[in-house]
Order: sequence, then structure tokens, then C-alpha cells
Amino acid sequence: MRGSDTVRYQSADFYVPALSEDGIWDLRPIKADHSDHLVYFSSDSLSYLHKYEDRSRISYLLDNDTLKQYQYEDRLIKIKYADKKISMKFPFHVGDSLSSCFDGYGTYCGNHEVIVKGQIIIQASNSGRLVLSDNDTLDNVIEISTLTTTAMAMDANCPVFDPTNLKQEIEEKYEWYCQGFRYPVYTSVQRTSYSNFEPVGSIQLAFRLLPGDFTNLKDNFNDSIRTDRTVKDSQKETSEEIFHYNIILNNNGININYTIDKDAIVLILLADCRGILYKNSKYSIRGGDAGNISMGTSGLRPGQYILYINVNGRIYSRTINIR
Repeated sequence: MRGSDTVRYQSADFYVPALSEDGIWDLRPIKADHSDHLVYFSSDSLSYLHKYEDRSRISYLLDNDTLKQYQYEDRLIKIKYADKKISMKFPFHVGDSLSSCFDGYGTYCGNHEVIVKGQIIIQASNSGRLVLSDNDTLDNVIEISTLTTTAMAMDANCPVFDPTNLKQEIEEKYEWYCQGFRYPVYTSVQRTSYSNFEPVGSIQLAFRLLPGDFTNLKDNFNDSIRTDRTVKDSQKETSEEIFHYNIILNNNGININYTIDKDAIVLILLADCRGILYKNSKYSIRGGDAGNISMGTSGLRPGQYILYINVNGRIYSRTINIR
């Protein structure tokens, strides 16, 4: 990040492209509404960095080679992280990953005390080419996924969670970075919220940066290494109802029996009430398949957990009681 930068994204329909067999992500199926999604950056006298987006401010510090979030603030909530949230490590290559727990304390509406705890996992799993439009294809692109599980307790009078009144959130964020571009050229975010394990809402966001818009940043270093662009074809994902399943819980773990109508990327998570992620598996499943996915639960503490399943952007979740 650079202080004083302004990045002008295009808001777009939510879409998470799959990497094709020939190493291409195709974003041409998405519809962009051409409304601006602006992201501003600044730095202060202590060299801390601040990101302004959607009427919020996220503050960071660079600790050696790791970027960490130490504060979040919007019109309703203000959180300071005692154990800071990792955001990125430099450099970060395909195959790299990092994870950490975090906790923070703050206020909601100025007079309600809040405690947040959770876990974050960042992975750079794939590299390839990204088709932004018929006229723009980028080489040397890596996909970075950030999975964050969070639990929040409100009106807490001591630094201990009240397990009878918790809010949970699971956020999946995917970003595509290209050589020669300082900021991600495409971002998709999906957040699902729970109240005491009951789902209460989900939001999907996506933003696209066209290469022509990037020149406004006057980033001479990255301008000099930007690569040539060509156009290729790929495939489309959907979020329609294609996954049919039932869950069987036994002493050995969780079994998910399923049939699936079309090719899909299936992400399965298991998190507890405190936002700690215990299981995290991703599968590429062919359309027409019928099968079973097993998830072991030995060693887990008794209690309630959220079983979260994402099939091409469609969310399924169940409360699981482990005894």
C-alpha cells in the first residue's frame, strides 16, 4: 500500500471464477454496473497505513515482513486488536500460506462493549492468466484466498466470552494480483453471519479494476514491469441449486452424502462458537457425481459447531452438536 493512493474499482456482480485446465480465469461472464467503488489509502507520522472503504477505516502496521491490522472503525463499531490480524506477508508466492488467531476489544454505538476473537488463514494456491474483458487479459496472476472466522460478544464486562449470546461470521475473500499491479485487479467477498449458530444473513461483493484505470496511480515502478495482454477462453461458474446432500453424524465424525448436477468447487469448514476454525477442505467435483465427504471430529471439544458448505457461491450451513 502507498499513502495518498486512490484506487477506482468497478462494482460487479458476485462471481468467483474457477481456474480452467489450461490455467485461465475468465471474468467475462460477470456484469459490471460501472458504478465506482473507491478505495483510499493514507499514512501517518508513525508510518502506519490506513485504508478507507465503504465508510470504514482499517489501520495497519508493517511488522518486519508482515502486514497486520490493528484497528477497524466505521460509523457503528470501533475495534482495536490486541492480538493483531495478519493481512499479508511480503513477498508472497504461490504455495505460501500463513495463519493466526486474533482478538480485539472495542465499542458498538459508543456505549456497548464488544469483544471479538477469531482466526485467519491466507493462501496463495494458484497462478495463471486472468481474462478481465475481451480486450484485457493479464499474465503472471496469482490467486490469494483469505478465510476469516470471527466470534463477537457484546456488552461483555470481562475479557471472557458469554457462550449463550454470541455472533459469528465467516468471510471468504479471493483476490487476484498481477505482476505490474500494486493492488488486486479483481476481488470477491462473501460473508455469512450467525447468531448463536443460526444463520441470519449473507452478503456478496465483487470489484474489478480495468488496466486502463490503473494508470491514474502514477506507479512508475509497476508501470515499467507491466506485462503484455492477450485474450483466451475459459468457463463459467454459477451459484444455482446444484448440490443435494444429507448429513450423518456419528462417533467417528461427520459424513456428507451428496449428488451434484454440475461441476463445482466445494469448500467445507467446521468452526466453533469462538470463531476458531478446526476443519478446512476444498474439493473440485464433477457434475453428475454422487459420493461421500468425511470429516473427522476426534479430539474436538464437546459443544456446538457451524458446518459451512460453499458450492460455487451458494451457502449451506448446519449446527453440529459434538458430544
